[in-house]
Amino acid sequence: MKYTFEEGMEKLEALVSQLEKGDMPLEESFKAYHEASALYKELSGMLDEGEARIIEIMKSGEKDITEEVQE
Repeated sequence: MKYTFEEGMEKLEALVSQLEKGDMPLEESFKAYHEASALYKELSGMLDEGEARIIEIMKSGEKDITEEVQE
C-alpha cells in the first residue's frame, strides 16, 4: 500500500507500539516486524528523495522552492 509520508509514519508508530507491548502472538509479531521494516525502508527512501530534490534546487538556484513543493 502506498502511503503519504505522514500516513506512513503514523502506521510505523502504531506497529512499533504494538511490538513494544509484547502481547501479540509470535507469528503476528513477525508479520508486524516485517511490515514495519518495509515501511521504514519506504519512508527512508522518501526522505532521501526529498533531500536530493532540495540539493538539486539549491544547486540550480533558478527554481523557486515553492514551485517544487507544489508539484
